Amino acid sequence: MKQIIQLEKLKTFLTFIFSGLGNTGRLMWKLLTASLADAAIIPGKNLCISIGADRIGICYGSKFLSRIRIIGFKDILFKNGCCPDPEDFASNVFSAVNELGTNKSDITLSIPKSWAIIRLVEFPLVVKKELSSAVSFELDRLTPFSPENALYDFTIKNEKDDKICLLLIAAKAELVNRYIESLAVKDIQVKRVTVNLSGIGALLSHMDQKSDFIFVQTTKYGYEGGLITDGSISAGFTGSFSENEKPGYDETLVKEINAMITAHSGYGKPLKIIADFLNGAGVIPEHKLSMSVCNLGHMDFKLSLAGKSHQDIKKAPLISAGGMLESLQSKAVKPDLLCKGTHRQSKTPLALSIFLMLVISAIGVFHVIMPFKMEKQRLAEIDRQIVLIKDEAGKVEEIKKETESLESEIQAVHNFKHNSPMYLPILKELTIILPAKAWLTRIKITETTVEIEGYAEAATDILPKLEASSYFNKAEFASTTTRDPRKNVDRFAIKMEIRGSEKDKKEAAKK
Repeated sequence: MKQIIQLEKLKTFLTFIFSGLGNTGRLMWKLLTASLADAAIIPGKNLCISIGADRIGICYGSKFLSRIRIIGFKDILFKNGCCPDPEDFASNVFSAVNELGTNKSDITLSIPKSWAIIRLVEFPLVVKKELSSAVSFELDRLTPFSPENALYDFTIKNEKDDKICLLLIAAKAELVNRYIESLAVKDIQVKRVTVNLSGIGALLSHMDQKSDFIFVQTTKYGYEGGLITDGSISAGFTGSFSENEKPGYDETLVKEINAMITAHSGYGKPLKIIADFLNGAGVIPEHKLSMSVCNLGHMDFKLSLAGKSHQDIKKAPLISAGGMLESLQSKAVKPDLLCKGTHRQSKTPLALSIFLMLVISAIGVFHVIMPFKMEKQRLAEIDRQIVLIKDEAGKVEEIKKETESLESEIQAVHNFKHNSPMYLPILKELTIILPAKAWLTRIKITETTVEIEGYAEAATDILPKLEASSYFNKAEFASTTTRDPRKNVDRFAIKMEIRGSEKDKKEAAKK
């Protein structure tokens, strides 16, 4: 029993050690492969201003080494559920910004879902390289707005069956620009416009990356929400409560949520329903839904608040906190209605590139100068050794030249032996083949042929013997054979090829 307990302890200890080593290894790998131009490393700050049905939410946050925290926030409520006019809006924002002591360099404006149209649209895959132009051309068909009087943006959701699916977000430019211009009068320049649903999607994904969400926000006067998949919007809805029913119990809202549950059926991640009840709005009846509902205020936001306790962060306006978080995240899908669908790829900062080039150049110079002296000494030692063995090297060169000369002579003899006709063997063969009473008056031997002239009792008997020889081939009479009546012999002239000559080898190779 004790041995089993000891083994379990050892197993637990080793698991802890290997887990620690693995985490350390992954951290070291991230550090060694990190780029100084990576957006996750570059620090940043963002102020997000969200407009709600009855409130303005302001959240100021910072990022350092991909760690995002809230520096300060402000939640400004309005009566009767009315959205503030641009002048009151700008005045309240200006006072809050001064109170928080924030800079005005990076401002995000988040508008309510009721101001925007959110829908999924499809285009042929062939227009992928010209999506901005295609969306602009089709915008008046897809939305009630034309490209001139709209602020819009799109993100790619998926590509399937030669189709590319986009999430299109569009809002009336006149309405949004009134609030942007009112802020500009207060020297607050808006750099990005998004929708509240996009910011809350970033916040929910930050809290739980393994799930998709249906988010619902209710007030005394209405509701808005949508489906969040993979941290970005997939669908949205908005509406107002009927006068005869309590807030949060409207049947239309239940139908909207059930429709979102049905729409999520094709996704692989688990689905959660998250609700944010504002100003005492009622709860959603779970018995009319197929899923339970979680209260956003009871969840862990996984964000820190500078100088405050963990509970204080729950008082922050969550919509603007999500918009701030989305703006500072390096890999988040960030719709920006001000860009009107024109997406520019970020470039590596020039100053950083120059700095890196200077560092690399300094390292290169260091590696060249430092070993230079050692290499110079090494070359001097090599020269000294060369001088010492110079005489021996000269003798080796002489022997090498003599060897090359002998090899050249041997090769010449070899070539002469193989390329020149074998005169003596040929003459000996002719002596053996010719009849005893035949004699020759002329012999001509070339590299490939032999020509003979002479006398014999019967010249025709000589050809078969020459053909049968291993030295000759294609024996034939070179001229007409004549009979000498005085000597009673034939006068002949025969021409034949030397068997095994270069010509004979080429003809054999062709066959």
